[in-house]
Amino acid sequence: MAGKPRTRRIVLDDGEVLAGSAPTPRLVERFLAYIEHERGLSVNTRAAYRRDLADFTAWLGERAAVGLGIADLGDYLATLDRKGLARASIARQAATLRTFYAFLQLEGLIAESPATLIAAGRRDDTIPGTLSPGQVDRLLASPDPRATNGIRDRALLELLYATGCRASEVSHLRVTDVQLVEQFCTCRGKGDKERMVPLGRRAVEALSAWLDGPRRALAGDAPWVLLSSRGNRLSRMRIWEIVRLHAE
Repeated sequence: MAGKPRTRRIVLDDGEVLAGSAPTPRLVERFLAYIEHERGLSVNTRAAYRRDLADFTAWLGERAAVGLGIADLGDYLATLDRKGLARASIARQAATLRTFYAFLQLEGLIAESPATLIAAGRRDDTIPGTLSPGQVDRLLASPDPRATNGIRDRALLELLYATGCRASEVSHLRVTDVQLVEQFCTCRGKGDKERMVPLGRRAVEALSAWLDGPRRALAGDAPWVLLSSRGNRLSRMRIWEIVRLHAE
């Protein structure tokens, strides 16, 4: 359940003071300003947040975002499911709620975030349907967790499975594109179009083990998430070679 709001208030550039009792649209606008000016997120990513939070605000009606609990947020996501929204879209909405409520907690407007309990479910279509659940588990468990390449390969496989991204998109994924606390990453597809993709718990754990572990010794100035043993970006072809290696 969400905790009792603290007394801290947000002071906007125009001098307006916002407290936890402020209308949700004003809190959303402050959040959008925060991710633009303090987090430096891209225009497309901010637009995705704006759309998701507009849907959430419309669902709230006269209710306030502050004071909701996990059951309320679960009802909202269930409503999206009943409307026929794709599972990937619902997972993205859940990621948006986690980030928004983490911001409210950071600003002291709530003591605890109810959204931290929302699961970031995996997408069913990220591994070809010819693989059974047991085969998927064996594939993801194949890399050696004691070896540098094994830690990297586990991060790669979990990333592909959790996001459904193409090998070329994963190849060009930058460290700054990955938000482990908020459990999402920003992928760039054809035409350099950006989309915000949620990450599941296992993907977050695997990426954290790689980014905070062996990659530090390899990276140098390289911005890429996935690197070879020489510190170079993994190519699309090399990624598929790694996938085939562990699928054998």
